[in-house]
Amino acid sequence: MASINIKQVKKDLQALYPGFVVDENAPSGKNGFSKNFILTDGQGKKFLLKVIVKNKLTGDINFQQAKDEVTALNSLNSTYIVKLLEHKENNDYFCMKFDFLEGQTLQQFSNSKIYSEKEVIDFAIQVLRGLVDLRRQGIVHQDIKPDNLFIKNNGEVILLDFGSARFKKSPFRGASRSNHNYSSPEQ
Repeated sequence: MASINIKQVKKDLQALYPGFVVDENAPSGKNGFSKNFILTDGQGKKFLLKVIVKNKLTGDINFQQAKDEVTALNSLNSTYIVKLLEHKENNDYFCMKFDFLEGQTLQQFSNSKIYSEKEVIDFAIQVLRGLVDLRRQGIVHQDIKPDNLFIKNNGEVILLDFGSARFKKSPFRGASRSNHNYSSPEQ
């Protein structure tokens, strides 16, 4: 998303989310397909806003995948899955608003200290429970990697980023878009 005008996007988002302060200094994924912003309401509560610029979408398939992601996240009720609060779209943007999570990704977390066997087993169990919850809904994440596993400050693990997921009811079942370093051989 390096080719977009961040100041213009912030101005447009301010109009889309009146009463919120928009800050572009949010942690962002490495896919280049979306940009994350922090929204802060009048009481100081923070939210993460994932923004997809529509002109960056490469056709109806990708637009449908974004809508599928919203549909899937709205249907999920799991302690281990990021909670989508709302989504909005206009002629230029497709936005997904999430609670702002305090903590860090597993990638960041694993670089900061050495963990006991018990802690590692606890993290793994939480990830597996989240994957079971997804599978029960007919969803395959397809992009499980350290950057998509979030460790909250209280030790809870949350699965993030469903942009590469496959959905049981979606007609768009193209090739996997997951990271090849973490993909299973059949993908």
